[in-house]
Amino acid sequence: METRTEELEIEVKAATAQTTTQGQQISDIQWKLEDAENRQRRNNLRILGIAEDLEGPDTRAYIASLFKQAFPDLNGWDWEKEIQRAHRFPLMKKKQALTATNRDQSYPRAIIVYFGNFLLRQAVFEKARPNSKVTV
Repeated sequence: METRTEELEIEVKAATAQTTTQGQQISDIQWKLEDAENRQRRNNLRILGIAEDLEGPDTRAYIASLFKQAFPDLNGWDWEKEIQRAHRFPLMKKKQALTATNRDQSYPRAIIVYFGNFLLRQAVFEKARPNSKVTV
């Protein structure tokens, strides 16, 4: 009987050690996932103040033409190629929702622009900062 108890104690210690190891592995994986998500977001730029529905059906093309006009010294870049995605920020459920009745009274949702090139994103960000007409 004593041998069986000792065997069970050894198994419990092994299971406890394995659980501790797996907990650490889960923490490491969660940290790596968060880091990867944050690194991916660093190419994003948030544009504020563009009226709702002004961009039409193709937000990406609208933003590319807007940047061509706003930043003529950066026209060496192929805006259509470098802007990979652009979309309106989704509505928040618990905050003020943008409905047909309050759309004109509400501040327009931000546009999120994803650049394929971080250097271009940074150049746009730096050029937009001192210019009060362009808000990024």
